[in-house]
Amino acid sequence: MKIELDSVYLLGEAFSRGALRVKPRESLDPLALLRGERSVATPLEFMHAEGRRHLDLVGTGYAMVHLVSDRFLDVLSAGDFTGWTTYDVRVLEKSGDEVPGYHGFSVLGRCGPLDPARAERVILPAPPGGRAMPGWRGFYFDPSSWDGRDVFLPDGTRCVFVVEAVRRELKKAKVSNVRFERITEIERLFP
Repeated sequence: MKIELDSVYLLGEAFSRGALRVKPRESLDPLALLRGERSVATPLEFMHAEGRRHLDLVGTGYAMVHLVSDRFLDVLSAGDFTGWTTYDVRVLEKSGDEVPGYHGFSVLGRCGPLDPARAERVILPAPPGGRAMPGWRGFYFDPSSWDGRDVFLPDGTRCVFVVEAVRRELKKAKVSNVRFERITEIERLFP
């Protein structure tokens, strides 16, 4: 199965102003949770860390562990999108009251590793008060290595990729606190 790389997006947290962010109550293996490799027998507890707005994607302080709302999952389910699963969580306010309607989000879809040799060499714009620097554009992988699922991870990364249809439906539903970057346009300092 093959995919057009300009129709793949990196899904991430938008860091919306006032968004609820949480921290795990206990130590956890974030990569195993992200990859769906850890079974969760009892709900993992997350405590309020900052923010008051209960948005559709909640950051946890671990770049790769996100909690998602019922609404987020409703969009994925309604679109019959594949490559994801959830695990049970409890989100607790500072008062100890539970915030209902959130789930841990794991990604089951896969593709081969990123190929830094395919990235384009560019000059990155200067940040405020800084100077332009050489960098790289594009996260590329071998399209034939994609397993065909709509939500997926490149081997050896923590990057959650989604196909155009997933991005379109989440945007249409106005799912909050999510950010999408076309993988062929991502710019960074290192390959």
